[in-house]
Amino acid sequence: MKTALKLTAAVLAAGSLAIGTAASAVVFTSGSFAISAFTSSNTDVTTTSIFPLTSAVTIGSPVDDFAAVVLPPTITLPAGAVDLNIVGCCNWTDPQLGTFAGTLAPVRTQTTPHPNASATWDVVGQYTVGPAFSNAGAILTANITWSMTQTGGPTDATSISGTFHSPRASPPNGAPEPGTLALLGLGLAGLAATRRRKK
Repeated sequence: MKTALKLTAAVLAAGSLAIGTAASAVVFTSGSFAISAFTSSNTDVTTTSIFPLTSAVTIGSPVDDFAAVVLPPTITLPAGAVDLNIVGCCNWTDPQLGTFAGTLAPVRTQTTPHPNASATWDVVGQYTVGPAFSNAGAILTANITWSMTQTGGPTDATSISGTFHSPRASPPNGAPEPGTLALLGLGLAGLAATRRRKK
């Protein structure tokens, strides 16, 4: 009987070791998760850029590699607000997931007028992979796409939600990135110069 119990304990220990090893064997390549929070903002969502939070930012709906680890229920943003006027407005750190740090000024990518107004913002930065993954310390591109919605009029409550992506997702609505625009400009300048030479 004692031998059977010891054997069972050994099997259970080996099983938990295997589970722990499997979790730490996940290499982070790409993934995303949803974020949402409550805000006390009731100013016009089409013009405002600061959204004081009245709750923690909850996370869920993991996709790809984020679905392979246990997500924390919440993350904390600096100063308890989404202040889209500053670089680093939406930085977060989690002891297992890692760290996101904004590197560019947030950009408003879409605005829908009242009634039922909304605004979408893109916050670009870097994701440093955390200990939940075997390639902890790797630095990847990342972004948070925020969506602010105000149903009714410009003084009604605003709901706030978004998605964290790493590597960085394409800009919303197919808006070209600055680098792409620069390359396009160079190409057009080259084409114009070639035509001038031919004439």
